[in-house]
Amino acid sequence: MSHAVRRRRETLRPAYVVGQKLEAVAQLGGNVIEAAVREVGIAVKTMAAEVIERVEVELGALEARVAKVEKTTRSVIAIRGAQAREHEARASQAAAREREEKQLLSLWLNGFVMRLAPSTVLEEVDAVDFAFARYALNVAIAAPHTAQERMIAARVPTFLVGVVDGAIPKVAHSATASMVCGPALLALTHLSQREGPMRAAVAEADGVKVLVECVRRASQPPVLTHACRAIAALALDAPNRVRIAAAGGIGALVKLIEHARPPTLGARKDFASEEAELLSSRDDGVVITELVQEAALAALTNITLASQANRTMLVELDGAGPIVRCSLFALDGGPVRNAARAIANVAFRSAYTAARCLEARADRAMCTAITACDLLTDDAVVAASFRALANCAVDEASRSALAASQAPDLCVHAMRNATHVNILRNAANCAAAIAYDSLANKAIVAQLGIFAACRRVIDDFGRGALAATDAYAPAVYAACLAATTVLAFKANHLLFFDAGAVDAFAGFCLRTEHMPLLTVASMALARVAPTPMERWEAHAEDRPIPFVDRTQAPKALFRCSTWNFLRQAPPDWLQSAIATLKMTPDDLDAYNRTAARAAEPNLQGTELFPCDDVFEEVETPIDLDHIVAHSTALRDLSFRLY
Repeated sequence: MSHAVRRRRETLRPAYVVGQKLEAVAQLGGNVIEAAVREVGIAVKTMAAEVIERVEVELGALEARVAKVEKTTRSVIAIRGAQAREHEARASQAAAREREEKQLLSLWLNGFVMRLAPSTVLEEVDAVDFAFARYALNVAIAAPHTAQERMIAARVPTFLVGVVDGAIPKVAHSATASMVCGPALLALTHLSQREGPMRAAVAEADGVKVLVECVRRASQPPVLTHACRAIAALALDAPNRVRIAAAGGIGALVKLIEHARPPTLGARKDFASEEAELLSSRDDGVVITELVQEAALAALTNITLASQANRTMLVELDGAGPIVRCSLFALDGGPVRNAARAIANVAFRSAYTAARCLEARADRAMCTAITACDLLTDDAVVAASFRALANCAVDEASRSALAASQAPDLCVHAMRNATHVNILRNAANCAAAIAYDSLANKAIVAQLGIFAACRRVIDDFGRGALAATDAYAPAVYAACLAATTVLAFKANHLLFFDAGAVDAFAGFCLRTEHMPLLTVASMALARVAPTPMERWEAHAEDRPIPFVDRTQAPKALFRCSTWNFLRQAPPDWLQSAIATLKMTPDDLDAYNRTAARAAEPNLQGTELFPCDDVFEEVETPIDLDHIVAHSTALRDLSFRLY
């Protein structure tokens, strides 16, 4: 049955009921009219109530549908609004990030242009310049983490050298060219900083010639700094030192630093101050900052490493004087440290170059640097200065000059008070170099208290387990060498005993686990061991010998012979000392009968180790640029494209 028919029947049902009731009233003879009015009214009211009820139900359903539609509409509007706000926030963040990255890149590029550099024109940076700078930044960031072979295969060194070469004609007067050249030089420095084939690849790409030409023609201090750092990194490879010298790199670097002069009276050690930064200038008005001097001195240090020809060339170009002036007039420790290292390499094992350094008053400059520094904090500067002084003491004349300066006193003072291993080692080597093969210098150093200083080094840094003392083994070794050479003058033996050094050295030899230290400490004890004649005289006079009867030094020498030379012949000094200690009274009498007692004793004696043991060359490692290496913002920037 359809819904319409059912509705029709429901509508007609009240009429049918009313009709039935009226028929029943009529049959009973009642008042039909009155009954009809009553029944029809009741039926109409019932129908009206039903209609109202149905209308209310329909209205409720309609209201529910309307509420549902409104709720859905509000939800859609809220979602669309949230999406719109999110899109707006993302767009704002992207714009802000892009703006910040552009500002960051702009700040980084502006770092290659000095604020007040003379005769420079800032041109508009075009798309090609921008691309070169971004490429160099990415290479600089990726260099420490990418295989050098991959970089070489991609011809990265060739491209960067080409960028620098193309910018050189304008780099003297164009700040924009500096913005292109500077990042490329920084990238070359990062590529050449690690050991590997990259240094040779850069040199084969004509990088040495281009870098030297950049040093000659650049005007911006940041560009000069990175060019010198790149040369210093390349110079760590021995063949490149020859290439740099052949390209005139030594002369260019010397010319770069030869204009160092005292800062103005108002200058302070404040890098925010222009007076502290603008220390000198070239003849063409280009400012040479201390960072430029530091990088140039690092390059000279590495160029003269293991190259006597380059050392000679440097002093022939009058390079010793500018190096010394940089160490005297610099406000920061970096140029002083690198100047000391350069002097150490220039003077290494060469009487001629050492004499030229001393002629330029390198000894006074190094002593001034040591005096001005704190032994407990400025370890790099002090250690480098002592190394320079030690390497300058290569012959009798240079040793006499150093002995007349503050150097011996400063060496002893450092050994008594310093705690850094490099300071202790280099100070001891300096004292040994000054006293080596010179009786007068041995007496000077001994009177200053070298034995007490050596004892302090052994007591404070030489005692303990192998792992605990391994870091200070070089300092203890150098202190023993210094004591050994000073004890070659027999008049100093009493000072050695008075300082309590015999017991200290003997106790050290009996306890140490370092076999090289056992040997060198025993060498010092062998110096003060009695000779056969001294033992015979003591035996004849029936008096004790302090070395034999009151110390453990004989046991120390025997331990050295047993532990270090069990399977090989001991050195002559150890054999002689042990043979003397083992002599019986009969052996002493026999020796006295055969010895030439009238012969004068050799007060000078012979040195027990070669002088080269106290000399050492140094190199200046080139660190990564601090901003590029540690800036997470630049690292994130390198992985974005525009």
